[in-house]
Amino acid sequence: MDEGNARFQAALLKAKSKRVKYKADCTKAQTTVRHLHAALAAVSVERDQLRDDLAELEAEYDRSRSLLSDRDDRVGLLQATISGLELERDQALRDHDVLRTSIVALVTGLSLPLSSRPVETAPSTSARVKRPSTSALTPPSRTKRARIEATSQSVVKMTPKTHSPTASGIIAEPSPPCKTPKDNPSRSPLIFHTISSRTYAQDPRSSRTWRSKGKGRARNPPPAPASSDNDD
Repeated sequence: MDEGNARFQAALLKAKSKRVKYKADCTKAQTTVRHLHAALAAVSVERDQLRDDLAELEAEYDRSRSLLSDRDDRVGLLQATISGLELERDQALRDHDVLRTSIVALVTGLSLPLSSRPVETAPSTSARVKRPSTSALTPPSRTKRARIEATSQSVVKMTPKTHSPTASGIIAEPSPPCKTPKDNPSRSPLIFHTISSRTYAQDPRSSRTWRSKGKGRARNPPPAPASSDNDD
């Protein structure tokens, strides 16, 4: 009986020691789990941070790609502009060469003596140039004076020196020629027309006409107003 109790007590002590050891292991495992949970939480936070960083990197990558495409477009535009400027430069160089050649030729021609210079005859333009009419260049005063002188001369030529009644009418007595109204302002040159038995006298400076009645000498017309210098 004592041996049984001793065995039981020994087994009980052994079980108690195992339980204590198990509890210690369990506590150690719980502590490890807590550490693992803490580490997992830290890893989760870091993962979230990395995800945010990755999103920002992706956005930056997209912006960089858009900027790169814009720069590519600008580079293409600049290349086209450079090509156009090169063409303009080549054209300007060609024009410069042509102008320089012309200047050299002109200087060479000017440096030659007169006997060796080529003579160029300009085409005649007399057939195409119209001479201006003298009437357009004559002042109005000279035109009026010339018309009055011509009228006076024609009256003198048409009127005979001796006046006698004819079958067709009476011819007025010739009057001395009056070149201009300035020479004889009291008497204006008259144009006489013999029609049938009536004689008409007309003043070229006015539109009035005086008619003589019956046979005989034509009556003197009413005195004309004194002409001023503006009549010319």
